[in-house]
Order: sequence, then structure tokens, then C-alpha cells
Amino acid sequence: MQVRALVAVFLLTALVLLAGPAAATFRKPPFNGSIFGKRGTPDQVRSMAEVDTTANTMNALCAVATEACNAWYSADN
Repeated sequence: MQVRALVAVFLLTALVLLAGPAAATFRKPPFNGSIFGKRGTPDQVRSMAEVDTTANTMNALCAVATEACNAWYSADN
């Protein structure tokens, strides 16, 4: 009877000691991704394409304006 109790105590102790590291491997997901979604959703991809189109349009307009201003400025001199 005493041997069974000793084996039972040993097994319970081993289970308790091994349960700690197993629980420590669990990690919570990052706060920003779990609530606000992941990067690269179709809506975000579409809005990034619109931003790129807007940026390209503004760059083209600025280039035209720069050329026109340089031509007018050099004509005044």
C-alpha cells in the first residue's frame, strides 16, 4: 500500500512540474491584430492602390507646374 501511495505522489508531482512549462508556451495574440484586423485585407489593398494613383497624379501635376513656372520665370528675366 505504501509503494502505491509513493508512486501516486511521484506521478502527481511529475504532472504538476510538467504542466507549468506547457502553460508557459501559450502566447496571447498581439492586441492590434486581434481587434483591428490583419494587414492586406482587400479594402486596404484597394485604398493603397488609390493612394498610389493619387500620388502619381500629384507628381505629374507638380512636374507640369514646375516646367511652366520655370518657363515663365526665365521668360521674365
